[in-house]
Amino acid sequence: MFHVKHGGMRNVRKSSPGPFPSGRESIAPTEKTSTPDAGEIRTSGPRPRHSGESRNPERGESPGKGGISAPGLQGDSDLCDFLTSLSLRPDSCIPTLDRYREMLQAEARKRNITKYTNPQEIIHYHFIDSLQVLRWPHIPHNAKVIDIGTGPGLPGIPCAIVRPDWHISLLESSKRDAEFLRVTVESCIPGRGAVVHLRAEQAAHQADYRAGYDIVLARAVAPVAILLELSLPFLKPGGFLLAHRGASFREDIALSQNGLSILGGKYMETIPYRLRGRDRDHAVLVFRQERLTDLRYPRNASRIRKSPLGGSPSSTGKSLG
Repeated sequence: MFHVKHGGMRNVRKSSPGPFPSGRESIAPTEKTSTPDAGEIRTSGPRPRHSGESRNPERGESPGKGGISAPGLQGDSDLCDFLTSLSLRPDSCIPTLDRYREMLQAEARKRNITKYTNPQEIIHYHFIDSLQVLRWPHIPHNAKVIDIGTGPGLPGIPCAIVRPDWHISLLESSKRDAEFLRVTVESCIPGRGAVVHLRAEQAAHQADYRAGYDIVLARAVAPVAILLELSLPFLKPGGFLLAHRGASFREDIALSQNGLSILGGKYMETIPYRLRGRDRDHAVLVFRQERLTDLRYPRNASRIRKSPLGGSPSSTGKSLG
């Protein structure tokens, strides 16, 4: 049986410590009239002034060393600055993000739901990381969104909290995570979220979910060739996959080409970012669904595992679980 994993919870993605080096140029907006060659990176820009990097890179500090001086998130300048850079009002978002943070911490005291348990770690490695997808400027209003392999709700719940126009489906195969998600949805995004307790390769063949979404979110779910097969069937033609990827995102772009041609998708652009306390870039990769995916896909778990579209699972350095 194939079980998608939420790598952001169980396998820490590596990012970078401090702001981008001084003198780094702003990134020009992307042309979308042609498909880039394999390996070519198209960046969505310009990068906002604040994308979650440390304010004090020379210290090389990591969040969570000493915590924060007051309980809650309201006084955290990094989170407030990042929300402001997205043209969001921190005072309208932070109370609910804080409630979600408390729920994550309470659940983490019961079981191994996340390795990040203090407020600053949660701010940087869960909230600011998850919200990077909202730097992409073309997400439609009132979008119908699905987050596949969401684990305890990342990136979907933070994004839905700050985007009250969204309705989001949270797809998770773990029973315990699904139970946590139901309580969290009711508390944090009531009436706008649904928990789908299925495996991705099963849900993608059900009429309620297949080709029904404007946006698919996926945060370090699986190697890119497998991720595309699991996620693109959920999209309407013209919909977008926004995939958080780790430091090997350039390799992921090259590895995606064969799967995209089979599944009806196209690589569009890259949104690079760097988190506080990390020393390497991560990125959100944007893929557009050009046509409906052939009904043969996704295949069953054993076939996906044995022959992923575009390369072996080990080529990305991630485990399938």
